[in-house]
Amino acid sequence: MSSIDAPSQQVDYLPNLQDLIMTVWRHRITMVITILCISILGICGVLLKPNTYDASTTIMIKDNSVNLEDFKEFTDTPKFDAMTVLTEAKILMSPTLALKTIETTELYKTDEFKSSTGDPKGSLPQFVQNLKVSQQGISRIISVSFQSKDPELAAKVANAHVENYFASQIDHKTKRLSDLSAWFESRVKILKEDVIQKSRAASEYRATQKLVVGQDGQELIYRQINEVSAKIGAAETSKLDIDSQLASIESLKDSSDPDAIATIVNSALIQNFKSAVNQSAQETALLRGKYGDRHPAVLAATGKLMQARAALRDETRKIKETLKSDSLSAQAEIDMLKSHLAQLEKDASDMRGKAIIYEGLRLEEKTSQKLLDSFLASYEGLQSQNSIARSDAVVVSPAVAPALPVGPSQKTLILAVIILSVVGALGIVFVLEVMRAGIRNFEDVRKLGYKPLGILPDVPSPILVAQNPHNSGLKEALKRIYMTGLLPSDARAIMVTSALPGEGRTTFALTMAHYIGSLGHKVIVVDTDFMSRSNQIRANKNNSMGLNDYLTSQVDLGMIISTGEAGVSFITAGSQNAPSPDILTSERFTDLLKTLKQRYHYVLIDTSPLLAHAEAEAIARHVDGTIIVAEWMKTSQTNILNMSATLKQIKAPVLGVVMNKVDIQKYKTFTPGSDFLLPNISQANSGQRISG
Repeated sequence: MSSIDAPSQQVDYLPNLQDLIMTVWRHRITMVITILCISILGICGVLLKPNTYDASTTIMIKDNSVNLEDFKEFTDTPKFDAMTVLTEAKILMSPTLALKTIETTELYKTDEFKSSTGDPKGSLPQFVQNLKVSQQGISRIISVSFQSKDPELAAKVANAHVENYFASQIDHKTKRLSDLSAWFESRVKILKEDVIQKSRAASEYRATQKLVVGQDGQELIYRQINEVSAKIGAAETSKLDIDSQLASIESLKDSSDPDAIATIVNSALIQNFKSAVNQSAQETALLRGKYGDRHPAVLAATGKLMQARAALRDETRKIKETLKSDSLSAQAEIDMLKSHLAQLEKDASDMRGKAIIYEGLRLEEKTSQKLLDSFLASYEGLQSQNSIARSDAVVVSPAVAPALPVGPSQKTLILAVIILSVVGALGIVFVLEVMRAGIRNFEDVRKLGYKPLGILPDVPSPILVAQNPHNSGLKEALKRIYMTGLLPSDARAIMVTSALPGEGRTTFALTMAHYIGSLGHKVIVVDTDFMSRSNQIRANKNNSMGLNDYLTSQVDLGMIISTGEAGVSFITAGSQNAPSPDILTSERFTDLLKTLKQRYHYVLIDTSPLLAHAEAEAIARHVDGTIIVAEWMKTSQTNILNMSATLKQIKAPVLGVVMNKVDIQKYKTFTPGSDFLLPNISQANSGQRISG
């Protein structure tokens, strides 16, 4: 089956130059009227507008702040930085300063700035509106401008405003100097009292604690602590050696090994006993090997060995007792030294605590004295800073009366008005084009992704024209639709739908059916718009039974079909009872379409608007193709795209789009090099226009 699928997305495009030119040409009268109206009003405004003069005084901000670096936390003097320039600009725009300038220049008495109240405050709003203060880039330069119809007055006010600004700064700094002097005097008095009080407290503490000025006493006690600590270390080391020897001897217990005892105890007597034991052991071993165990010489040697070992054990016991006694003596000495050290440390701690308290009192006294000296020095410097009573700004260039008015010349303004009028006219044309967002020509249809099947002229009684045997522009248009949409396609059951009601859907279906019938084809028109039944189709039947009755009441198919002129048959929507939503998806409806396609060459199904009712979507699932009827210049591209999304979702084939109710003459203005030129339609029969 040949068909065109719904587009996947809207195609973005820009109009070409020819389209733009044609659009402007269509609205040429509107543009001319708009340009004339805006130009006349604008030129009159330019000619009647009075000249305004702008005079500027330029000043530079300097850093004349009080130099009290050590007392910023007390004096709260702001640092000079980029924000200082912005702050001064804000001060120049302050209402208080503006009111002072109005009073000094008597501006409120002039005709230009005179208020209804006649006082300076009444002129303040207009003064502020004409005053402009701006920083020059990121520099310290500030421009003070004032606008007036009188150039001399503009310069006078600008200079006077700057002079008042300087005067206000000097007044503020003079008061600041007075406040700082009073503050310094009070702080100096407080600091002097504080120094005296802290000096007295340090002296009294030294006297009550009997502290000697100097560090000899502290150095002596610390030397004693070091010496006692060294003695304790030596005593603990000695005791550790004694305890180590004693532990080694204890580990031998009753062992008579002379080598082990001699290794632990470094004693000449032990060494002698060791030699005697070893010699006796050797002799005994030789004799036992020579004579046996019971020989008298062996027994004598064995007795001698036993005596040597007994002497070694006795000497070892004596050494052990001596080591225990030495260990106790060493421990006693350590305890005595530690007790002495603790007493020395306690004495040192007491002395150190008292010295710390005394030094703290002395430090407080010195700190207060230093602060007092600094305040006195700063106070002297404050008195010597004569620049403190000067302004923080200087005039770079005073204002002079301008020779030329501010703003562009009258010629430039008139040219701007003309350009603005043209732009405004183009804007109105653009708005009109946007408001008229309907389908205009074949190109619009193609850009939406559909095949344009043709256009139908807006003629009276198109059905009668189609039935007329004579040729006409309408029949030429129907022939084009038939040849481009139906003839190349295998579609037999074709749904005719539109986006919304009133776009000519039913009229097209009937007109197309009569044209196809005039070609000798059998064609039937089925009305499935149950919500808004077609009177045009109903007029071709003699009974009230129709599709609804066939699908719900099981009536015979022949009872709902009637045949009119030119071999065109009809099936109306049927009874007024609201049908069930299921009937259009039933097997009976599917069988009906199959039967009709067997009996007729073409089955044209007139459905309800696709975006208004769901029935059309259900029918689209069962037909061979869909023709979308769009009313020329009224059916929006958005509605066509919404239909596209619905039809694509159900995979319904679309044969193309027919533009209906087209004004041929206007169509040519919207379509440069028209898609085709229709023949003269004057041959069409007159009659009443029928809408679908």
